[in-house]
Amino acid sequence: MKKLLNRRKELLILLDEARRSDSDYDYKLQAINDIDYKLYILEKDIHHYKMMRPLKYMLYGFIITSILLIIYSILA
Repeated sequence: MKKLLNRRKELLILLDEARRSDSDYDYKLQAINDIDYKLYILEKDIHHYKMMRPLKYMLYGFIITSILLIIYSILA
């Protein structure tokens, strides 16, 4: 997660630099669009990572509960 957040900071810095640059308008617009697209993909990955975390813990809980129920049924 830290890598994703660090990459987001880097892209925001690049986006700010691209907006303040004095280069040709078409090149500047293309650079801004490329960085915006990379930022969009990164935000989507961060959202996906945040949404998958609770599912992972629910899966762990389901597995532990299943093991405990199997052990209980064997011993009972």
